[in-house]
Amino acid sequence: MRMDCCKLRHIFSVSFNQRQHDGEYRTLVQFAIHRYGAVGNPHTIDMRWKVDMRLNVSTNIDVTACETDGDNLLFLGFHGFSNDENEMIRIIDAIYDVPKQDVSSTDNSIASVQHPNYLSFRGTYERPYIGSYYWYPDGCSVGERRRECSAVGDAVVRLLDSPAYVRFRKVLIGFSQGGYLSYRMIAEHPDVFDMAILMSPSFKGETAEPSPATGRTRFALCYGSEDRTISLSDQQCARNKLAQTGNLTYFEYPGMAHGICNQEIHDLRAWLGLRYALREESCASETPHACP
Repeated sequence: MRMDCCKLRHIFSVSFNQRQHDGEYRTLVQFAIHRYGAVGNPHTIDMRWKVDMRLNVSTNIDVTACETDGDNLLFLGFHGFSNDENEMIRIIDAIYDVPKQDVSSTDNSIASVQHPNYLSFRGTYERPYIGSYYWYPDGCSVGERRRECSAVGDAVVRLLDSPAYVRFRKVLIGFSQGGYLSYRMIAEHPDVFDMAILMSPSFKGETAEPSPATGRTRFALCYGSEDRTISLSDQQCARNKLAQTGNLTYFEYPGMAHGICNQEIHDLRAWLGLRYALREESCASETPHACP
């Protein structure tokens, strides 16, 4: 069986300190990188010091993709409350329509399928005993929520400041808490990200004040018409703030609650301009109004 040594799977542990200086939090980042090549042998680069928090990342990068397929998208995934990094990997794979394959199979027919490049992040807080993760405590203040998002955003931006990622267009994709986290990253780093997919994002505590500058970022905002986990007022706030950017495509899905549906996956595939996108009629709107 032919092995392509250019296709690598990485598991990153991104560790960072939060240190307070003159009333401001400053983030210091370091990495422990576990790299698995086609031969399956791990190689570890470990640069650590005493830390308060660790950000774990699962990523799949095909270094030949830009040259062979013209795919220069790099997805940065952030899951919702009480989940983990695998949630966003499943969603990203679904958008790319990656077929499932038995790991014991020797059939290489899947090799011709276009695979996504992604870094999928695990929440910084773990739920005791349950084992799932989240980005900020439920019910915390707006200031606390923004501070948690800032710490993660600063770490991610530092990670992306590497020659390995320069050629990629960066696409944030987040569900619920992860959607709000993605929005806050763009608000604080407006010139870093090209696109953002916000799936049923929480906007609790945000106000109707003008949205911060968001640079060149294009937004896809998705909600279900029956979503009551995110209040209608918070949904409207998200639509209004993102509409101010002039770069919003809004999707609404009749009958869907706080979740994800097949049509949403198909619409996002087309919105991203993937060449094999299904040409199905979408309920997309370029304005922050509900689709008919």
